[in-house]
Amino acid sequence: MRQRTVLIEHHAPLPDAAREFYAMACAQLARQALDLGLSAEWQRFADPAGPRHPLDDADAYISEGNVLAVGTV
Repeated sequence: MRQRTVLIEHHAPLPDAAREFYAMACAQLARQALDLGLSAEWQRFADPAGPRHPLDDADAYISEGNVLAVGTV
C-alpha cells in the first residue's frame, strides 16, 4: 500500500478557470447549507456571479488536499 497527498493552493486573484470552478462548487455547498438552515453568511457564496462574492476578495485563498492511495493484493 502506498499513498501520495497533493496540496493545491490558490491565492487571489484567482485564474479564470479556478474562479469559475470554485464559484460553482461554492454555490452548490451554499445551497445545501441554506437548505439546512445554516448561517445566512452562506448567501454570499450562492450566486457565482454575485458582486460581493468572497472569491473576488483581495484576500481570497483556497486550499484543497487530494490523496491517491494504491494497494495491491
